[in-house]
Amino acid sequence: MEIKLFEGKIVLVTGGTSGIGRATAVAFGKEGATVVIAARRENLGAEVAAEITDGGSEALFVRTDVRKPEDIDHLSDVILEKYGRLDITFNNAGTSLPHIPLVAKTTLEEWDTVIETNMRGIWLCMKYEIPLQRLGRPEEISGAVLWLCSDAASFMTGKEMAIGGGHGIKP
Repeated sequence: MEIKLFEGKIVLVTGGTSGIGRATAVAFGKEGATVVIAARRENLGAEVAAEITDGGSEALFVRTDVRKPEDIDHLSDVILEKYGRLDITFNNAGTSLPHIPLVAKTTLEEWDTVIETNMRGIWLCMKYEIPLQRLGRPEEISGAVLWLCSDAASFMTGKEMAIGGGHGIKP
């Protein structure tokens, strides 16, 4: 019998239509999660959802622009209405400038797009996710330590990880 790490979990992946977000959404699906994909591009969202469902897990795409409070509110409503809860969130949506220009050549519009997506978008998502808060167990810390020592974390170097379940972030 195959054990799937995320069987029965409801997982949200923002920015789940390309790159790291897509790969992570598909990986969660392969591990048995029900995956909610939130992103702007509907055609790619349908592709990712189909890939996950073809693999045997449930997936739902919800068109979402993380910069817009009304989109995050809608996303939250859809998840709670359909599944009644949210277990895991990967706030992955982000953007960068198409090139790395000198600061003096960056337009205000380019700068605002990056800040609104990468900072405001994460904040808006967390605003709805943080009330998902509880006390942690020692086993949850030891699990992270084992993962860091495993081959699964072989590409990770020199980064502090806060394993606190969001404590210190006030709802």
